[in-house]
Parts: sequence; structure tokens; C-alpha cells
Amino acid sequence: MQSRNAIISFLKDINKAGTTLVYTSHQLNEAEDLCNSVALFDQGSIIVRDSLANLLEAHKQDGLEGLF
Repeated sequence: MQSRNAIISFLKDINKAGTTLVYTSHQLNEAEDLCNSVALFDQGSIIVRDSLANLLEAHKQDGLEGLF
């Protein structure tokens, strides 16, 4: 767990410095914490892409799990 936290912290730091990251994960809480924009895929196709805040508001959800 300590290694994961260090990696996430490093990713946040380089993102704040201006580097765009593409992060894929099945860990929804990590994605919510790390990502500004989210794309959901189904069978290799993007079915929705927007900011996390817009997606949650549009679908009246309080987290990514609800969007699935």
C-alpha cells in the first residue's frame, strides 16, 4: 500500500507540473481521486467522456461505481 501511495503522489506531482497522464484502472476510488476527465469504454469503444464532475452530475451519481 505504501508503494501505491508513493506512485499516486508522484503521478499527481507530475500532472500538476503540466504533464498529461492517461491512467487506466479498475480501482474506481483511485480514478476518482486522480483524474479530471474520465472516459468509460465498452467493448473497446468510448461510450462517454467528460469531466468527472459533469458525468456525476448528469447521471445523478456520487461516484464512478454508480456510473457503471
